[in-house]
Amino acid sequence: MKHRSARAVTSESGSQPAGAGSRLMKRGSAWAAAGVSVRSRVGRAGPGSEEGFALLAVLWIVAAMAGLGLLASLAGREAIGAANNRAALARAAWRAADCVERARAAADVALKADRITFDAPDPWNELDRTIPSSRLLAGVDCEIRIVPSGTTLDVNTAGTPLLLRALRANGVTEQRADSMLAALLDWIDPDEIRRESGAERQDYLPLGRPLPRNGRLADIRELSRIRGWAGDDRLLRTFGVDSIRVSLNHAPAEVLAALPGFTGETVSRIIENRMMGRPLTSLEMLGAELSEGSRDSLNAHYFELRQLTVTSPEFWIITGGAREGAPAVEAWLEVTLARSGDRAAIIRRRSGVS
Repeated sequence: MKHRSARAVTSESGSQPAGAGSRLMKRGSAWAAAGVSVRSRVGRAGPGSEEGFALLAVLWIVAAMAGLGLLASLAGREAIGAANNRAALARAAWRAADCVERARAAADVALKADRITFDAPDPWNELDRTIPSSRLLAGVDCEIRIVPSGTTLDVNTAGTPLLLRALRANGVTEQRADSMLAALLDWIDPDEIRRESGAERQDYLPLGRPLPRNGRLADIRELSRIRGWAGDDRLLRTFGVDSIRVSLNHAPAEVLAALPGFTGETVSRIIENRMMGRPLTSLEMLGAELSEGSRDSLNAHYFELRQLTVTSPEFWIITGGAREGAPAVEAWLEVTLARSGDRAAIIRRRSGVS
């Protein structure tokens, strides 16, 4: 009984009825055959097969082509943008040059008119008035700036007394003026020896600021790099870098006040005459309009003033600017005009973009 029970258990748990094995083997063979067939199909289309690699390669090529197309499109846009900027800049430069040439021609017209109206004021003194109102500039789309020479003091050559007087005329205290002048002279001189209250290389280096030139200033904007000179735009209007005599009929009051022998009355008289349209023709004319004390002071420095001043500008600086494109680019042209008989001759030309 125990033996039969054991066989029954075995039959229930793991044995198979007679004939079942052959049927299972047939089904297993069929499933195996079917399984092989499925694996074979999957294998041919899967990532490890030749067909899969081909499909991935095609996808990568398509993606790469799209990327190259995008890069080519961006490069093309940048090239077109650069070309447009160059074209706009060229047009702006042509317009600026046209503007300046029209202004120079207007100066010629004004100077030639002087031969007809002999009793009129010297037109060379009034180019900043006559040129902007000329018909030659009517309808011209540009910005024009006309500035006479001799409206500033040259920081490179003016000398200590003139520079100190100019600083005081701009409201700078005596102590600060001494320090500013010492720093300026240290910036210009070729050595590294610091003046008392001045500034040399060792003072600028720890601050990471531009170091002294140890030579003459090339541009008045460099003045703001010197210790104590930054932050006052009036100083940029008072000082320059061109060794040119001061124009009595055009220089601002701060510059006139720096001239030797000029009292407050003298400066006021010059400004009043200018506002009344009565330009000075000589120092003698100026002296005749002053009180005795101011006249004596003027006469005491007469020969020095003859070397430092003129009544007409030695040159005129004309700058024309024009903008083109979006975003706008600007080109400018600057010319310096000198008088040559009844013509205005260009003696210097500068140009740039911004």
